[in-house]
Amino acid sequence: MVFGTALRVRRSLRLLAVSLAVSGVCTPTLAQGGERPGSQTEPGAAKPPPARGPTWETRRPPNPVAAPVRFDPEFLDFGDVAPDAKVQGRVRMINSVDRPIEIESVQPACACSVAELDTKVVAPGRSAELTIGFTAQPAPAFVDTGVDIVVKDYAQPIHLRTVAHVNYGIRAVVNFEPEHQRREGRIELTSVHGRPFRVLSANFRTPVFLDGFEPSTDEPRQKYSIRWDLTGIEAPLLPKRFIVETDDSESPIIDLPVENLEWEPERRVWAWAYGTPRIMMGVLSPGLEREAIVPIRVHGGAPGEPEVVSVEPAGATAVMEESSRDGSLLKARLRVRPNPEARGAFAIKVRLRLLDCEREIELYGRIAADSRRF
Repeated sequence: MVFGTALRVRRSLRLLAVSLAVSGVCTPTLAQGGERPGSQTEPGAAKPPPARGPTWETRRPPNPVAAPVRFDPEFLDFGDVAPDAKVQGRVRMINSVDRPIEIESVQPACACSVAELDTKVVAPGRSAELTIGFTAQPAPAFVDTGVDIVVKDYAQPIHLRTVAHVNYGIRAVVNFEPEHQRREGRIELTSVHGRPFRVLSANFRTPVFLDGFEPSTDEPRQKYSIRWDLTGIEAPLLPKRFIVETDDSESPIIDLPVENLEWEPERRVWAWAYGTPRIMMGVLSPGLEREAIVPIRVHGGAPGEPEVVSVEPAGATAVMEESSRDGSLLKARLRVRPNPEARGAFAIKVRLRLLDCEREIELYGRIAADSRRF
């Protein structure tokens, strides 16, 4: 039994020696550059590729919170901005950690804004300057938007808030009571220039003052609180805008958007759309005509010529004179006249037809006995 065991051991050792010898002959060690020792490469012959290193990369998950930076000021307030005006502001972004941070992207949350950072790497305790440009929308509104900033190794973006009060010289802030509805509330009106003014009508009715103002005896003020009231109107008939009329030379008409939370209109894919939510016509004398340029965005196809289908209210007229191309816009030139008997704030609804599609646009203004002082 001992003899058999020794025989098996010797046989195993012999096989191991043969295996090592074969391995040494068949797999010679490669020199640097991938060539065998003693081998020669023919001139002009392609060299074998060098040996490759690891094909994996070690990564760590990003920090799940936002980067520890702070803004100076904490948010950017553009203040009072005229419709369609362009303004610019700057904010310092300060690195609050003990190591450099790298900014990967700066993305405005609204198409009305652009943002630019003066550096992408911010040293510890140092700051980068963020320049933000804002283009106001065509109609008065409170715009609350911002800029999102992504920092490398941090999963959550940083949000810088930006706000602006878009107006013609009278700031209007609407507070709904209760907040979940849009029928009742109050409008706070403030002159941004400090000039006294009078409120003449609210949505084509006598204004209801909530601050104790008595229009028959009190002198004009710089600030008012009036009622927002759309009660008694069926949801499909709610107006698109709430119209406030004043005697201010810069803000004769303040049109405030009406958010209809009670009615969902039929969704359609339109062949074209108006390039503005409404047309402001300013102050006119009774019976006076005024030109109105209506921008139209055509989504495809040759636009042709728009035509006037209907005009409301009775007595108002709108005549299509001509249209012209301006880049991607088709500009329709209308000759518009309110009802000669009308006085005060007015709204004219004009329906145009183009590419077998009809759409309505509203024109707002004020008719005064003598418009020259405006």
